[in-house]
Amino acid sequence: MQATLVPLRVQTSFETEWGFLAKVLVLLSGSIIATALAAWALGTWLGMPSLSLALGMMPGSAPEMSLTAEALGLAEKGLWTTSPNPRVGCVIVKDGRVIAQAATAPGGRPHAEEQAVPAAGADVAGSTVYVTLEPCGARSSGRKSCAHFLTEAGVARVVIACMDPSPFAAGRGTERLRAQGLMVETGLMCEEGAALCEGFLHRLETGRPMVRISED
Repeated sequence: MQATLVPLRVQTSFETEWGFLAKVLVLLSGSIIATALAAWALGTWLGMPSLSLALGMMPGSAPEMSLTAEALGLAEKGLWTTSPNPRVGCVIVKDGRVIAQAATAPGGRPHAEEQAVPAAGADVAGSTVYVTLEPCGARSSGRKSCAHFLTEAGVARVVIACMDPSPFAAGRGTERLRAQGLMVETGLMCEEGAALCEGFLHRLETGRPMVRISED
Protein backbone atom coordinates (compact mmCIF):
# COMPACT_ATOMS: atom_id res chain seq x y z
CA MET A 1 0.00 0.00 0.00
CA GLN A 2 1.50 3.28 -1.12
CA ALA A 3 1.33 6.20 1.29
CA THR A 4 0.16 9.57 0.00
CA LEU A 5 2.26 12.48 1.06
CA VAL A 6 0.30 15.61 1.94
CA PRO A 7 2.37 18.79 1.93
CA LEU A 8 2.31 20.48 5.32
CA ARG A 9 1.96 24.26 5.27
CA VAL A 10 3.48 25.98 8.26
CA GLN A 11 1.72 29.22 9.17
CA THR A 12 4.14 32.03 9.88
CA SER A 13 3.84 34.27 12.91
CA PHE A 14 3.09 37.20 10.55
CA GLU A 15 0.07 35.41 9.07
CA THR A 16 -1.12 34.34 12.52
CA GLU A 17 -0.96 37.88 13.88
CA TRP A 18 -2.79 39.41 10.91
CA GLY A 19 -5.40 36.67 10.95
CA PHE A 20 -6.05 37.36 14.61
CA LEU A 21 -6.22 41.11 13.95
CA ALA A 22 -8.73 40.59 11.15
CA LYS A 23 -10.98 38.58 13.46
CA VAL A 24 -10.76 41.28 16.13
CA LEU A 25 -11.71 43.98 13.62
CA VAL A 26 -14.73 42.00 12.45
CA LEU A 27 -15.89 41.51 16.03
CA LEU A 28 -15.38 45.18 16.85
CA SER A 29 -17.28 46.40 13.80
CA GLY A 30 -20.15 44.10 14.68
CA SER A 31 -20.22 45.31 18.27
CA ILE A 32 -20.20 48.97 17.18
CA ILE A 33 -23.20 48.44 14.93
CA ALA A 34 -24.97 46.44 17.62
CA THR A 35 -24.26 49.16 20.19
CA ALA A 36 -25.63 51.85 17.89
CA LEU A 37 -28.83 49.96 17.23
CA ALA A 38 -29.28 49.03 20.90
CA ALA A 39 -28.70 52.63 22.03
CA TRP A 40 -31.17 53.96 19.50
CA ALA A 41 -33.81 51.40 20.55
CA LEU A 42 -33.24 52.06 24.27
CA GLY A 43 -33.41 55.82 23.88
CA THR A 44 -36.57 55.59 21.78
CA TRP A 45 -38.23 53.22 24.28
CA LEU A 46 -37.36 55.48 27.22
CA GLY A 47 -38.47 58.57 25.37
CA MET A 48 -34.94 59.97 25.61
CA PRO A 49 -33.70 60.75 22.10
CA SER A 50 -30.60 62.43 23.49
CA LEU A 51 -29.51 59.08 24.96
CA SER A 52 -29.87 57.28 21.69
CA LEU A 53 -28.05 60.05 19.84
CA ALA A 54 -25.17 60.24 22.27
CA LEU A 55 -24.54 56.49 22.35
CA GLY A 56 -25.61 55.35 18.93
CA MET A 57 -24.43 58.07 16.56
CA MET A 58 -22.45 56.84 13.58
CA PRO A 59 -22.54 57.57 9.82
CA GLY A 60 -25.65 56.07 8.24
CA SER A 61 -26.98 54.73 11.56
CA ALA A 62 -30.62 54.80 12.62
CA PRO A 63 -30.15 58.01 14.68
CA GLU A 64 -28.45 59.71 11.72
CA MET A 65 -31.33 58.73 9.45
CA SER A 66 -33.82 59.92 12.05
CA LEU A 67 -32.21 63.36 12.19
CA THR A 68 -32.03 63.59 8.41
CA ALA A 69 -35.70 62.59 8.26
CA GLU A 70 -36.44 65.38 10.76
CA ALA A 71 -34.70 67.87 8.47
CA LEU A 72 -36.68 66.52 5.51
CA GLY A 73 -39.88 66.97 7.49
CA LEU A 74 -39.03 70.61 8.15
CA ALA A 75 -38.38 71.19 4.46
CA GLU A 76 -41.59 69.46 3.46
CA LYS A 77 -43.64 72.05 5.34
CA GLY A 78 -42.38 74.70 2.92
CA LEU A 79 -44.27 73.29 -0.07
CA TRP A 80 -45.14 76.05 -2.60
CA THR A 81 -43.74 78.79 -0.33
CA THR A 82 -40.00 79.09 -1.10
CA SER A 83 -39.93 79.62 -4.88
CA PRO A 84 -37.70 80.36 -6.70
CA ASN A 85 -35.42 78.78 -4.11
CA PRO A 86 -35.65 75.13 -3.07
CA ARG A 87 -37.19 74.18 0.26
CA VAL A 88 -34.47 73.05 2.66
CA GLY A 89 -34.51 71.76 6.23
CA CYS A 90 -31.65 72.03 8.72
CA VAL A 91 -31.15 70.35 12.12
CA ILE A 92 -28.15 71.09 14.36
CA VAL A 93 -27.03 68.57 16.99
CA LYS A 94 -24.47 68.91 19.79
CA ASP A 95 -23.57 66.17 22.28
CA GLY A 96 -26.53 64.08 21.21
CA ARG A 97 -29.03 66.94 21.64
CA VAL A 98 -30.90 68.92 19.00
CA ILE A 99 -29.98 72.55 19.69
CA ALA A 100 -31.57 74.27 16.68
CA GLN A 101 -33.61 73.62 13.58
CA ALA A 102 -35.00 75.69 10.74
CA ALA A 103 -36.40 75.57 7.22
CA THR A 104 -36.15 77.92 4.26
CA ALA A 105 -38.38 80.92 4.96
CA PRO A 106 -41.33 81.89 2.72
CA GLY A 107 -40.06 83.60 -0.40
CA GLY A 108 -36.84 81.61 -0.29
CA ARG A 109 -34.94 83.73 2.25
CA PRO A 110 -33.43 83.47 4.79
CA HIS A 111 -31.99 80.06 4.01
CA ALA A 112 -32.42 77.26 6.53
CA GLU A 113 -28.78 77.27 7.66
CA GLU A 114 -28.57 81.02 8.22
CA GLN A 115 -31.56 80.79 10.54
CA ALA A 116 -30.49 77.66 12.43
CA VAL A 117 -26.91 78.75 13.16
CA PRO A 118 -27.82 81.92 15.13
CA ALA A 119 -30.61 80.01 16.88
CA ALA A 120 -28.06 77.49 18.18
CA GLY A 121 -25.99 80.21 19.84
CA ALA A 122 -22.55 79.45 21.25
CA ASP A 123 -23.33 75.72 21.36
CA VAL A 124 -23.05 75.57 17.58
CA ALA A 125 -19.24 75.24 17.83
CA GLY A 126 -18.27 71.59 17.39
CA SER A 127 -21.79 70.57 16.36
CA THR A 128 -23.11 68.38 13.55
CA VAL A 129 -25.48 69.86 10.97
CA TYR A 130 -28.01 67.76 9.08
CA VAL A 131 -29.25 69.51 5.95
CA THR A 132 -31.41 68.28 3.10
CA LEU A 133 -29.55 70.06 0.27
CA GLU A 134 -25.93 71.07 -0.23
CA PRO A 135 -25.27 74.45 1.45
CA CYS A 136 -24.66 77.18 -1.09
CA GLY A 137 -21.05 78.18 -1.71
CA ALA A 138 -21.98 81.61 -3.06
CA ARG A 139 -25.03 83.92 -3.09
CA SER A 140 -26.65 85.77 -5.97
CA SER A 141 -27.00 88.75 -3.63
CA GLY A 142 -23.32 88.74 -2.74
CA ARG A 143 -24.10 88.06 0.93
CA LYS A 144 -22.37 85.36 2.97
CA SER A 145 -23.09 81.87 1.70
CA CYS A 146 -24.47 79.14 3.92
CA ALA A 147 -21.09 77.41 3.72
CA HIS A 148 -19.55 80.60 5.16
CA PHE A 149 -22.11 80.63 7.98
CA LEU A 150 -21.28 77.04 8.92
CA THR A 151 -17.50 77.41 8.80
CA GLU A 152 -17.42 80.69 10.72
CA ALA A 153 -19.70 79.23 13.38
CA GLY A 154 -17.20 76.43 14.09
CA VAL A 155 -19.42 73.54 12.98
CA ALA A 156 -17.46 70.27 13.02
CA ARG A 157 -19.46 68.08 10.65
CA VAL A 158 -22.12 68.44 7.97
CA VAL A 159 -24.37 65.62 6.75
CA ILE A 160 -26.04 66.42 3.41
CA ALA A 161 -28.90 64.47 1.87
CA CYS A 162 -28.38 65.49 -1.77
CA MET A 163 -26.21 67.81 -3.82
CA ASP A 164 -27.38 71.08 -5.36
CA PRO A 165 -26.54 71.45 -9.08
CA SER A 166 -27.27 75.21 -9.13
CA PRO A 167 -24.49 77.64 -10.13
CA PHE A 168 -24.25 78.81 -6.51
CA ALA A 169 -23.50 75.33 -5.19
CA ALA A 170 -22.66 72.41 -7.53
CA GLY A 171 -19.92 71.18 -5.23
CA ARG A 172 -18.71 74.65 -4.27
CA GLY A 173 -20.45 74.43 -0.93
CA THR A 174 -18.93 71.08 0.03
CA GLU A 175 -15.51 72.14 -1.24
CA ARG A 176 -15.59 75.26 0.90
CA LEU A 177 -16.61 73.25 3.96
CA ARG A 178 -13.87 70.65 3.47
CA ALA A 179 -11.28 73.33 2.78
CA GLN A 180 -11.97 74.72 6.24
CA GLY A 181 -11.51 71.33 7.88
CA LEU A 182 -15.15 70.31 8.33
CA MET A 183 -16.14 66.67 7.92
CA VAL A 184 -18.68 66.40 5.10
CA GLU A 185 -20.85 63.41 4.25
CA THR A 186 -23.33 63.29 1.40
CA GLY A 187 -26.01 60.95 0.09
CA LEU A 188 -27.89 59.99 3.26
CA MET A 189 -31.58 59.72 2.19
CA CYS A 190 -30.66 61.37 -1.10
CA GLU A 191 -33.76 60.15 -2.98
CA GLU A 192 -36.05 61.67 -0.37
CA GLY A 193 -34.10 64.94 -0.46
CA ALA A 194 -34.23 65.13 -4.26
CA ALA A 195 -37.97 64.42 -4.25
CA LEU A 196 -38.56 67.52 -2.12
CA CYS A 197 -36.75 69.67 -4.69
CA GLU A 198 -37.83 67.95 -7.90
CA GLY A 199 -39.33 71.10 -9.41
CA PHE A 200 -36.20 73.12 -8.61
CA LEU A 201 -33.90 70.39 -9.94
CA HIS A 202 -36.01 69.90 -13.08
CA ARG A 203 -35.81 73.61 -13.87
CA LEU A 204 -32.02 73.60 -13.48
CA GLU A 205 -31.59 70.53 -15.67
CA THR A 206 -34.01 71.46 -18.47
CA GLY A 207 -34.57 75.19 -18.22
CA ARG A 208 -38.30 74.54 -18.04
CA PRO A 209 -40.73 74.42 -15.12
CA MET A 210 -42.08 71.08 -14.01
CA VAL A 211 -45.70 70.62 -15.09
CA ARG A 212 -48.04 67.85 -14.05
CA ILE A 213 -51.20 66.97 -15.97
CA SER A 214 -54.19 66.18 -13.80
CA GLU A 215 -55.89 62.87 -14.45
CA ASP A 216 -59.27 64.30 -13.43
